[in-house]
Amino acid sequence: MPYGPASTKYEPAGSNSRRSTQRTAKRAMSGFKNILARLAVLPAVCLVALSGFAARERGVSATPAEWRFSNGPEFPGATGKLEKNGGALRLDGDFTKGGGYVAAFRRFDFPEANRLVFRVKTDASTVAVRLRDKTGQVHQHHFPIGRKGEWQEIIVPFLPARKHFWGGRADGTLTLPVTEFGILIHKRHVNIRGCCEISGVRLIAAPESRPEEPLDLARYDASKVSVNGNASVSGNGSALLVTIPAEQTISWPGINLRPQNGSPFFDLSRCSVLAMDVKNLSGRQIAVKCQIENLGANGREFCIRGGRAFDAGETATLRVRYYRSGIAPDDVKFEGVLSPFEGLSGRNTLDVEKITNIMLFTRPSGKEVKFEVSNIRLEEPFAGVSDAVGSAAAFYPAIDRFGQYKHKEWPGKTHSEADLVEAEKRERADLSAHPRPAGRNRFGGWAAGPSLEATGSFRTAKHDGRWYLVDPEGKLFFSHGICQFEQVQYSGVTFREHYFEGIPLPGEAAGKEFYRKMDYAPGNDNFYRRMKTRPDVFDFFGWNLRKKYGGDFRERYRERLFERAASWGINTMGNWSLAGYARQGRLPYVLQAYSRGAPAIQGHRGIWQHFQDVFDPRFEKAVETYLRTAWAFAADDPMCLGIFVDNEHAWGNETALAEAVLASPAGQAAKREFRRRLEAKYGPVEKLNEAWNTAYASYDAFLESTALPDPDRARSDLLAFNDAIVERYFEGARNAVKRFAPDKLYLGCRFAGTPNTRIVKTAARYCDVLSFNIYEYSVEDFRLPDNIDMPVIIGEFHFGTLADGHSYPGLQGSASQPERGSDYLRYVEGALRNPLLVGTHYYRLIDQSPAGRSQDNENIGFGFLDICDRPCPEMVRAAREAAEKLYEIRSGKQKPSNRKFRQP
Repeated sequence: MPYGPASTKYEPAGSNSRRSTQRTAKRAMSGFKNILARLAVLPAVCLVALSGFAARERGVSATPAEWRFSNGPEFPGATGKLEKNGGALRLDGDFTKGGGYVAAFRRFDFPEANRLVFRVKTDASTVAVRLRDKTGQVHQHHFPIGRKGEWQEIIVPFLPARKHFWGGRADGTLTLPVTEFGILIHKRHVNIRGCCEISGVRLIAAPESRPEEPLDLARYDASKVSVNGNASVSGNGSALLVTIPAEQTISWPGINLRPQNGSPFFDLSRCSVLAMDVKNLSGRQIAVKCQIENLGANGREFCIRGGRAFDAGETATLRVRYYRSGIAPDDVKFEGVLSPFEGLSGRNTLDVEKITNIMLFTRPSGKEVKFEVSNIRLEEPFAGVSDAVGSAAAFYPAIDRFGQYKHKEWPGKTHSEADLVEAEKRERADLSAHPRPAGRNRFGGWAAGPSLEATGSFRTAKHDGRWYLVDPEGKLFFSHGICQFEQVQYSGVTFREHYFEGIPLPGEAAGKEFYRKMDYAPGNDNFYRRMKTRPDVFDFFGWNLRKKYGGDFRERYRERLFERAASWGINTMGNWSLAGYARQGRLPYVLQAYSRGAPAIQGHRGIWQHFQDVFDPRFEKAVETYLRTAWAFAADDPMCLGIFVDNEHAWGNETALAEAVLASPAGQAAKREFRRRLEAKYGPVEKLNEAWNTAYASYDAFLESTALPDPDRARSDLLAFNDAIVERYFEGARNAVKRFAPDKLYLGCRFAGTPNTRIVKTAARYCDVLSFNIYEYSVEDFRLPDNIDMPVIIGEFHFGTLADGHSYPGLQGSASQPERGSDYLRYVEGALRNPLLVGTHYYRLIDQSPAGRSQDNENIGFGFLDICDRPCPEMVRAAREAAEKLYEIRSGKQKPSNRKFRQP
């Protein structure tokens, strides 16, 4: 029999059993659970009686003397206080001089308590709650704040933390009773200073009500639904009507659907998909997202997310596929991935019996969003997972000789070398039957459309109220692209050799061509960074290409890619495509330059890289040198569409870069420039001290100091210098690009989402095209600040799924391969209707390895090609349909399709 779901690790007071014993007991009690399910039909009063006690609660005083203030002494630097503020308790924290958190702790003696409830009003984006159990183990949960500066209720069931636990037994098992709780503000969730007011604190001992299945909306009380941001909700018969106004203060406005039957949980264990019907009541395409949450969900961990775009007036079904955790025993694990396979414990698998919230939300677009949701239900009854998940002996190796997950089947899975060869033949016939779209010139421009001036290079123009790229022959061009035209897909083998079946080991001649050493990316969650190891990595994709195409596989694969691009209607090789492919002169391409050859601002903490010191004279030269070294041929190549410089900088808030400069050493060029400007403005250092409330003995002392000043007193100067850094960055990058290739488009820096308005306005003065990586379901409503009118290109977007052999859906998840195709088509159609957008580049061509990429653990199933070079038929059909009507939709002559993709 396949294994079913197991419950969260939890031990009542007095229990000394280990987790493996718990799992055995849980499985043995499956019959008893069936009895409990039958008892659920009894009246609620009977269930309370059966539980042995009625709900009781105990209020907790807001008197500061009964609480303990902490400034997080293990992270020195924070200051703050805890005091009474009317009927509430007020916690203040100041992180000007560093630190990690401030907290208010309260011990209590209420052994039967099993949840904490309190109200909070805060300017922090998140508050944390710590629970200390009987053994002294601390469990920390995080709660995003839906409405800053307004009161909201937080409910904390006494459950173990799946990631943040320490002390006591430090094993992730919570042993009742809980003896202390704490409410915390962390430095990373505020802007230098933060506060929260706490009221209505009470401890509750409640019977364990049967978790509710979602959700009979006809009996749901809309007045009890909490909202995030400026949202509102009302009942409408058996539906909920949700309105999200244009102006928002947070990036995820919407509503929270929580159980209303007395239990703190929904139970989704019966199925694998949560579904609901949504009607778009707005006058344009909108996107609605759904996030399914366990306790402590933060948008990245302990939750899973899906969504859908809905055309104007459309009613359709939104589905979210989820995986469950906790089935496998402790010795069955899969490390080095963002999320492991179903049944194993990980940050993106769920305890499906303890879902605390179903959040519906949208991305703010500057326009009102209104939709109706009804018929919330579960679909696809859970059929269990493979028996192999039940023991390490059966589970390993978990990756087959083709690089696929071994213990699951799906349509199109490769089982033999003969399957690879047969797939190649079938695709050859498919490509022959689907030639490139008619009416295109050699660049993919609109041959049958208007003719503008031909300059021999790509440029931009506004035509009939819409921005376009114009190709070298003067034809209107919309860039329909895919990122990373490449031929490798590596996964780390070091420390994980037992994960893999039937591949050569490092050093063996059979695999020599497919092994290399690889660096890891920044990030504390990176497996090989934690191991402090530069691992051996294996190229499963190349390994499969050789089996599929033979000895000249790289040349045959490259040719196949160009055939695919033509047949699929792809007219651009997106970012990070191979220079060797670009040299072929057969397909327009973009290229990536970097500024990282220049010194970084040492006080900056970036995602992928530290921000470069733009006041160092080596900054511009670094960009230009990179271009001349890596892409010299592109300078006068008409197929070169344009040039990006850098990728997804961590810009932070409006003063973050200036603060990073202050935190840097005295020799930093940017810090010396800041000193020069301050000295020119204030003269004697005493004047600066007076303005900033500082005590620098001299401007040399200013250079030596790495402490941040009072952010309020120094704000105007920090803001001005931050603006100067941003301006110098875009000015220098443009200078370098234009010196290298005066006629090529400078495409900007690939913003990760939308940074603050000041940065975008500065970028607009220097870029020919602004670039944004926007992982959403729709960009039809995308706009630039202050009505800036200029062309924009989408550098990245994607849709992944858990349906077929992968265990992480990426930044935007789809419930199935057909829905991936539908989501892709709707995204591109929405972009075509947006007059600012001149291109969409899908990230990316090839699935990541299910075993994870070694740089950063990513293991997303989102490609046009799987690890065996098999095209995803639904994505191919979507790309072809989008390409066929690309210019008709762009010019406003054709309406979008409502085509639904189905499994072949």
